[in-house]
Amino acid sequence: VVDDLERALENRPSKGDTAKWAEGIELIFQKLNTILESEEVETIPAEGLPFDPTFHEALTFEENDKSEEGYVIEVVQKGYKIGDRVLRPALVRVAK
Repeated sequence: VVDDLERALENRPSKGDTAKWAEGIELIFQKLNTILESEEVETIPAEGLPFDPTFHEALTFEENDKSEEGYVIEVVQKGYKIGDRVLRPALVRVAK
């Protein structure tokens, strides 16, 4: 649900009645994030960090001149954890 709300808000309208609707969606998104924080759900850090199979799932290993080998170059889907327990690993692209 968080992923879907984030995608919807990335393309939110800025004018008209739909902008007001988008503001309501933003409030729902904020409320959901507050609930997740109260349950100690955290986003798994990934981009720019070394690949860690404990917390990351590599979708691809790619040549990349801007990053060191073995480092995450893009997060395709955020991962989440509670403490050290992974709820969903981050889906990432990794430099090789």
